[in-house]
Amino acid sequence: MYSYYALRAFGFRLPKALAMVITASQIIQMVVGCYVTYYGIVVQAEGKFCQITEGTAKLGLVMYGSYFVLFAHFFVKSYFAKASEKRQSTLSDAKSEAKQVSMKKRVLKAE
Repeated sequence: MYSYYALRAFGFRLPKALAMVITASQIIQMVVGCYVTYYGIVVQAEGKFCQITEGTAKLGLVMYGSYFVLFAHFFVKSYFAKASEKRQSTLSDAKSEAKQVSMKKRVLKAE
């Protein structure tokens, strides 16, 4: 997965189907992480030995849960949003970048 992100950072475009599989596998990874962490909590609650501490388990659930939400949102936004919504998002990103560049130029001129 990290190789995919490295390629994207260098400007390479991979087929949409491959990108969807990678993102879907990350979503599955987060679901499995939540399940395993929750299972550890259940095992401890039954009085059985489990290596995970309660605090670590709770933080793990928060981490996996938040990553799940982020990846799921990215998946829907990237692969199922209407073309007009994607264009609008790209336009607002471009406008934001232009404002930042303009502000940086003003700061440099002021110095």
